[in-house]
Amino acid sequence: MQNRKPHSQKAPQTGHSIFGTILFSLLAVLAVEFLLLTFAVHVTRLGPQLNQNAEDILAMQVDNRSRYLQSIFHDAQELTSLSDTINGLTQQLLDEGEISLSTLDSSSDAAYPLLEAAAPELISTLRIKSVTGVFLILNTHDLDKRKQDSLMPAIYLRDLDPDAAPSQRNADLTFVRAPAQLVQSLSIATDNSWSPAIRYRALGNRGFLYPPFQAAYKDGASLAASDYGHWTSQSYLVPGDTHEAIAYSQPLILPDGTVYGVIGVELLADYLWENLPCSELQNNGTYFLAVTDTEELSSSELQLRPVLRSHCDGQPGSADESLTLRLHSAHTRRYLFSNALYIASVSPLNLYSRNAPFSGKHWLLVGSVPAVQLFAFAQRLQQLFSFIMLITLAVGIVCSWLISRRLARPVAKLSAEVAAAEADSSAIPYLSTTGIRELDQFSSAFTQLSKDVLDSSTRFLRIMKLASAELGGYELRDDSVYVTDNFFSMLGLAQEQPDPLTPKAFRALMGTLEQRWFYRLSPANNKVFAIPQPDGSTHYITLRVTHILGESASEVGLAEDMTTTVLEQQRIEHERDYDTLPGLSQSVVITRMEGRTPVPPKESIQSFAAHQATMVVFLSTGMLEELSRRLIEGGYTADTPAAIVYKATWEDEKKFVCTVGTLAQTAKENHITKTALMIIGDCVNAAHYDRSKLYDPGFTTEFREATK
Repeated sequence: MQNRKPHSQKAPQTGHSIFGTILFSLLAVLAVEFLLLTFAVHVTRLGPQLNQNAEDILAMQVDNRSRYLQSIFHDAQELTSLSDTINGLTQQLLDEGEISLSTLDSSSDAAYPLLEAAAPELISTLRIKSVTGVFLILNTHDLDKRKQDSLMPAIYLRDLDPDAAPSQRNADLTFVRAPAQLVQSLSIATDNSWSPAIRYRALGNRGFLYPPFQAAYKDGASLAASDYGHWTSQSYLVPGDTHEAIAYSQPLILPDGTVYGVIGVELLADYLWENLPCSELQNNGTYFLAVTDTEELSSSELQLRPVLRSHCDGQPGSADESLTLRLHSAHTRRYLFSNALYIASVSPLNLYSRNAPFSGKHWLLVGSVPAVQLFAFAQRLQQLFSFIMLITLAVGIVCSWLISRRLARPVAKLSAEVAAAEADSSAIPYLSTTGIRELDQFSSAFTQLSKDVLDSSTRFLRIMKLASAELGGYELRDDSVYVTDNFFSMLGLAQEQPDPLTPKAFRALMGTLEQRWFYRLSPANNKVFAIPQPDGSTHYITLRVTHILGESASEVGLAEDMTTTVLEQQRIEHERDYDTLPGLSQSVVITRMEGRTPVPPKESIQSFAAHQATMVVFLSTGMLEELSRRLIEGGYTADTPAAIVYKATWEDEKKFVCTVGTLAQTAKENHITKTALMIIGDCVNAAHYDRSKLYDPGFTTEFREATK
């Protein structure tokens, strides 16, 4: 009877499949990465930071524009030369009897000699300044008593395109107000709203005549004319004209204190907005000029009244309403308009002297952008980032499934073959190749590569550790001091740091530092300080100071820990100045090779080499092959230790140890052609030698007794 092997019972399957294990591991890693990325975005406050960047850019744009606009205003209001010239013409005409102050403002005929004389000066001023208009109005009486709608002699001249090249015969200019006789004599065209004189409209502080004239008139002209200068705090239209404008005016004052009119310049709104483009404010912002009576511009709420605003469609603000701007951040404010939130940046325009009559009127340039528009980029970026994260997650899941299937397939196939072989115990199992040998080869190669990379990284880190040095610094200005956190601790002054840190206190502390711990000057003429440490050691700090000149002069200092370098220099100097090597070298011969300048026969290289003493050879870098030959001829062997020192004692000093026979080869390999000295003798690499009795504690001298 044939015996059969009993069929073994199939073991129950436990645990996870290799596919599931790999898939779940990859999904777990993907989930962790997704959570970490989400957490990083939340912690770094990406959205708020982008919003803050947008606000900072807005503030920077407004600040830059305000500087440019302020330069235009300052240039426009510089009328001292024109005022002096007209005053001189007026005084001359008064002296000649051509005009009279009592009747000067009664009619254009009475004032015509002065208007005719002043017209060329007004035209010249209009040509040299970036303004759209210039005017002269004559009045010698108290405006509070002048009748409304009364006529006053005046010249109001306009140039609609001041940046264009002047045309011949002033064809690009127009008279808005001027006597007909003057218009005919100068052959200048008239504006559509022209009339021969200006009508007093009694606008009070809103106009360009009343504020400067009346301030000087009531004050008795006790100040200079420019101190009474005034910018209209509301835009205006010349009667019959369609051009909105603002103006600067100042009184005309004779040397005896008589106030007899005003001169001024005009800036059309259209010209101003050409220089304040809305497009630079997110393509949807607006600029507007405003005036406020608030002294503290950093207050939480700022009440202001717009004077002019840019003509961008759908923008907030007008010249007829006031705005309340509430503090939003360090550089911006916010306000509501038509139920929409706007973010604004405010930059002051310094137009008046501190003690001038109108110094309480603070002019501002305001740039505002709808919050939705300003923060649109950050919002879109956040949405895009969220979409990318979701796409990445979906792609990661699909890739994890594909990778798990790919990695599990060889092992699953092997498992199936083993299970098939188990069913037939009489058959010889045949297992497919799983590629383990190749994986082992890859693992071995990768391990070796990793080892090489690790060794290289370790060597690099050691080099960086040796090369690293602690740095600190400061910047000193006339009104402020900035220091790094470690600056005073490096200099041993952490406990003496003044609070508050003022330039005066900082200089005093630096003086104390120099008196207390100055060590010496470095080769680069920088001060080196020896700072004692709590453990009894000494740190050596080099302080490099640079003076920067300019509009805002400053002094910049860099403190560097040079302890390792100084200690090495001290060691070398000690060996150089004090150590001798009994039994090895007690003498040093300093010489050079014979070149164009001969040396005495008894001082040749061969004769010195015969002594076998230490030799130091200068000025011979270009003759090293001949130097080696003569040294060997004199008695040194070819393998006698030698060294080439390039730029000895300099900061970029280099040393190369070789032998007498390889001097030329070593110099060639290291590109040394000049500025080097050669040291020859056993002292170059001496490690063992007798100690000098001069420093031996067991040796009694005139100055000490032996201690052992």
